[in-house]
Amino acid sequence: MPARNGTTSQPLSLPEWAFSPMHTTSFASQPSQNSWVAFTTIILTLIFLESSPPSVNNVVVGVALVGTLVGQLVFGYLGDKLGRKKVYGITLILMVFCAICSGVSFGASAHSVIGTLCFFKFWLGFGIGGDYPLLATIMSEYANKRTRGAFITAVFAMQGVGIVFTGLVSMTLSAIFLHFFKAPTFDENQVFSTQPEADYLWRIVLMLGALPALLTYYRRMKVPETS
Repeated sequence: MPARNGTTSQPLSLPEWAFSPMHTTSFASQPSQNSWVAFTTIILTLIFLESSPPSVNNVVVGVALVGTLVGQLVFGYLGDKLGRKKVYGITLILMVFCAICSGVSFGASAHSVIGTLCFFKFWLGFGIGGDYPLLATIMSEYANKRTRGAFITAVFAMQGVGIVFTGLVSMTLSAIFLHFFKAPTFDENQVFSTQPEADYLWRIVLMLGALPALLTYYRRMKVPETS
């Protein structure tokens, strides 16, 4: 379907209702990726304690935001040159791949683990940055004049939903791990208060960030090219 020029007010069509949840779900996964970094760095700091690099959260978040900025510029340009639908699929694959790879960050020391995590977080931010201009542009061009404002508002409002979802998932998984793997409090024993299994916890949380984007893959590939 070609993009509407917005000169006439048309009723909300069925395809628009179908594509709107797909876009909003995808947008919800973007802030959740950066929000899960805070949870991850707390766990990593507890695991490595004194050997953990200083300001871990600032470093990882900063790298991801730099990637986001670069991704906005690069994919915004490529979307105009190659077509938004094609680039839209590339950003999705990049986000899913890097979210999963973030969860399998490897290394023999705290610095190497953080370094690997920063590498994948940069490219994850790169893909997220590409999604920002593409999502807003596709929604504004696909929706008709009467529904355009509501659709774009719904897309950006899903950032808050993604952040809330991040907190709920993190707390739920933490409670499950604590139930099955008992440990003393941090005040009682700083070393043994963090179970060895916590190294799996932050990895699972990061990899779950790929799920919302992955669920939209089929619908993304059905998005008609905009003009």
